[in-house]
Amino acid sequence: MKEKKNILEEINIALKVRIKNQEETYFKIGENIISNVKNFVLPYIDKLKNISNDYDHMILIDIIEKHLIKIVNPFAKKFTADIAKLSGAEVQIAHLTFEDKTASEIGEILSISANTVQVHKKNIRKKLGIKNKKVNLKTHLRCIIEQSSTIPATFNKMKQAQNMII
Repeated sequence: MKEKKNILEEINIALKVRIKNQEETYFKIGENIISNVKNFVLPYIDKLKNISNDYDHMILIDIIEKHLIKIVNPFAKKFTADIAKLSGAEVQIAHLTFEDKTASEIGEILSISANTVQVHKKNIRKKLGIKNKKVNLKTHLRCIIEQSSTIPATFNKMKQAQNMII
């Protein structure tokens, strides 16, 4: 019995070391990705900003830049599992709301009416548990981001939603 206990403890220690090594590798890869994006992608986004005079293009360039930074930054805090409950359109609207876009601006960007945006915001509030509460949606989203940790499933859902914007 003691022998089995010792074997299990050794296995547990080995697993902890393995997990720690994987986390270190994950963060090193993340740092490389961030460095590459900063050096090879963001300069071109800056050039696009400088040559574009179209307001709609500028909005889209700004959105792409902000989301790209969020995607590649493994150290940044992401939306929690609550956000994973949202539909793709709701995730887009939550992101744009967080970025100070009005319902009219969001509607214009997503080619939907401002009323449709308001319906989505109402559904977002319900899914986040803040329906009928005096809580600002943007403030609530900011709190979620600041208090949460990275969740891979949410990361994938956010990436899919961002692809729909383009």
